[in-house]
Amino acid sequence: MIKIQILDWKKSSTKIVIMVFLALLVLSTFFIISSYRSFLNNSKASVMQRLQSISNTLALQIESKNIEYLDSLLRIGKPKSEVQNDARIISINSKLDKVALVNNIEEPISIIYYNNKNGKFFFIANSAADSIFFSDPYYQVSHDFQTMYEEGGALGPYEDEFGTWLTSLTPIKNDSNKTVGAVEVDLKFDSFISEANSTLYTNLLASIAIFIFTSVVLLRYVRVVLVFEEKIQTKLKLSHDIIEEKNTEIIQSINYALRIQRAILPSNEMVKKHLPNSFIFYQPKDIVAGDFYWMETANDVVLIAACDCTGHGVPGAMVSVVCHNALNRAVREFGKTIPGEILNQTEEIVVDYFSQSEDDIKDGMDISLCSFNPKSRTLQWAGANNPLWLVQNGKLIEIKADKQPIGKIEDSKPFTTHTFELFEGDMIYLFTDGYADQFGGPTGQKKLTRKRFKELVLSFQHQTLNDQHMVIGKFINDYRKEIEQIDDILVMGIKV
Repeated sequence: MIKIQILDWKKSSTKIVIMVFLALLVLSTFFIISSYRSFLNNSKASVMQRLQSISNTLALQIESKNIEYLDSLLRIGKPKSEVQNDARIISINSKLDKVALVNNIEEPISIIYYNNKNGKFFFIANSAADSIFFSDPYYQVSHDFQTMYEEGGALGPYEDEFGTWLTSLTPIKNDSNKTVGAVEVDLKFDSFISEANSTLYTNLLASIAIFIFTSVVLLRYVRVVLVFEEKIQTKLKLSHDIIEEKNTEIIQSINYALRIQRAILPSNEMVKKHLPNSFIFYQPKDIVAGDFYWMETANDVVLIAACDCTGHGVPGAMVSVVCHNALNRAVREFGKTIPGEILNQTEEIVVDYFSQSEDDIKDGMDISLCSFNPKSRTLQWAGANNPLWLVQNGKLIEIKADKQPIGKIEDSKPFTTHTFELFEGDMIYLFTDGYADQFGGPTGQKKLTRKRFKELVLSFQHQTLNDQHMVIGKFINDYRKEIEQIDDILVMGIKV
């Protein structure tokens, strides 16, 4: 005896079993209906072809003048008792009898005639029957039948009080191509319908048997599947719990790292104290970032930089700590205040720090570093790969950076310091490459580029610094839409 376990509807294996059962049921139903329709259609086509062949042959064999002769008898009202001994009608009926016998047609094969005067059909000859149908009215008339009398064709299946019928009608035409009568061959279709119903019942029983057998086999093994699925789900849940726990620990660690990274960034109060007319747009790709901004003061100058360390996320953040510390040491320990000298000293510290590792570490930093004296409005600047943008009188001037990073490279050269005299209303922009490198646009595959970034910067020069900060953020987020941010973003603006 097969022991069937109650199915758990939440399990995928149960759903699969139900789907298989439904699929079998649908396929079985489709198979039964298709077989039934196919049998009826094939039978109908075969019978129709046979009937049309018989009626077409007879229409060619029967002379139209004989039909016209019988028509004339019908018109003058010749009694049936006198006509039945007429040689011509005996000849026609004999021919119809032979064809019916050869083709095993049990129903009478008839010749009918249409009387234009009264618009009615009449019989004028027929095969095997108890009596001839001469002058008997023909009642099975329809619009299709009227058309077929002139053109020929097949009709059915149609039903009357005697059963279901198929009919073939072929016109008999005289030498003037006028229809003088038509051969009608009928055959009952009931036997074919009975055979089709028998086939339907047979297929239905076969399908039920297959369905029951398949159900028993499936239910026999479904318990094994359910037990196996239970074990898999238990293991998956355990793995999920472990992963979730580890993920929570990692997120907590990264969030703590974020607190440390925020601690090394200059506070908003410090930035506003020394550079009141400024803004900083900072949008890391991940929780922690490789980009950071840096600020120091020395005597009357404010040192400020936009820094982009190798990578992003946790690796970039770790490099940023090293580079941040190197910048602080270059100013505080080594007393450097000129931007080019600060970068040279920072590079020595970073390279020395990474050279202590057994691995060949080539991580480093791109940077745009300013030394600004608010009193004299003097600006000194040096850059490693990242430029400086200066907007004066509505024109954007780009000062190119040295094409080398802060880090271990061959043929490293001293960084160049550029000096400028600024005027009231001038704007300075420091940034990393993250803003211009974002993808988006209509297709989501177009890079923003520095050219579009420049156009954006020039477009909002008439706006306040707070508004510029908002425009920069809104523009890049609208440009990306649903596209993932690919790098950290840092843009700094300072107004003289």
